[in-house]
Amino acid sequence: MSSVVATRPRRSSTTDARRAPAAHHLTAKAGAAGATLVAGGLGLGAVVTREGAAATGELGLDTALSHDRLSPLVSLAHDIDVVIGPIVGPLLVAAVAALLFVRHRRAAVIFALSTAGLWLATSSLKLVFTRARPPADQVHALVHETARDSFPSGHTALAAAIIAGAFFAARSLGRPTRLVLAIGIPFALVVAASRLYLGAHFLGDVAASLVFVTGFAFVGAALAPLVARRFGH
Repeated sequence: MSSVVATRPRRSSTTDARRAPAAHHLTAKAGAAGATLVAGGLGLGAVVTREGAAATGELGLDTALSHDRLSPLVSLAHDIDVVIGPIVGPLLVAAVAALLFVRHRRAAVIFALSTAGLWLATSSLKLVFTRARPPADQVHALVHETARDSFPSGHTALAAAIIAGAFFAARSLGRPTRLVLAIGIPFALVVAASRLYLGAHFLGDVAASLVFVTGFAFVGAALAPLVARRFGH
């Protein structure tokens, strides 16, 4: 009696050779897209700081949002202000990373480093664009923010960075990333809207944070294989 042993077909060197240029092309496209987004965010910062919030219409939008605020939305915005703030937010990220580390160490490190890196890279641009906060009396601001650090929004940047970190962590585990984006994108938009609703930021501030984090994430995704190969040797 003869038996047939099923063997897994070997991947040919020709197939690997074909995949390598394709992967390099995708990496190059990601890097170019990221650089374009970051450049666009910098251009947006230059325009809004030069023209002023009144000229861009951002001040009018904040003023309009300050009329007839709804109590449930105000409470939600205040909760977001605390949870995604510069104190509780990083602690929350650290807690999630610690829980993830118990079962998936590599994914936990990716999540923590990606989130922290994207948030810090975006928030550091506050030092470049020393934009004043919305005038508290005119927009009836519900939070006390007086420093000239309105652009870009740190809260929005942290929210977007958390989603990007979760995306990279899920991808490292081979898990579907669509659910991360389906939940994450609305979450980041809600955080951005809450900053306007409280009178803490202008539209350009929150929009720039989303652009910067996305751009830096693309650049990071493009550089990651190069760094991996470098340290792999």
